[in-house]
Amino acid sequence: MLKTIQLNYQTWGDKLYYFCSEGQQDLKEKFEWLRIPVPPPFHTYRRLTAFQDVIMPDGFNIIDYLRVKSEAMYAIQDDILAIMEKLSSGIALIALQKPPGRDLAYGGMFTSFDPTFYISIDKMDGIGKAKIKFVKVKKPKQTEDKIDIYRRYIECSISHGADMQKLTEGTE
Repeated sequence: MLKTIQLNYQTWGDKLYYFCSEGQQDLKEKFEWLRIPVPPPFHTYRRLTAFQDVIMPDGFNIIDYLRVKSEAMYAIQDDILAIMEKLSSGIALIALQKPPGRDLAYGGMFTSFDPTFYISIDKMDGIGKAKIKFVKVKKPKQTEDKIDIYRRYIECSISHGADMQKLTEGTE
């Protein structure tokens, strides 16, 4: 999520809203590593629930992360839909936790009904490596090489818990 901020904060400026559970000192260190100004030129809030009450309908809202209630995993669909219904021309990028090796987040299929874009990130063998897999793209762009987007993945290195650099890509 922080890499997304790094790539977008200049474009979105004060229309970027970052909601996270991390403390100020952790964020400051990660922002400094990613060369994001401190204080940032966008809005940051510490928040854990009820994101639909605070997201900006015309902004770029980054929710890091939306918790799934283990006793009612199916309810996550309602949380996601409530966020989406608040948007007009804005965007909501929502992070969910998931078990290792599985494509869908906790809440399973209930997390995948409404999003237009859904990716999965897994740690790989070796320190600081991850694999990003495209799980859902509502209108995938046709690639010149005719690669099935749902089999595509990107392997990357991760440093300081935030900076991702592409190592390789391919299809499964």
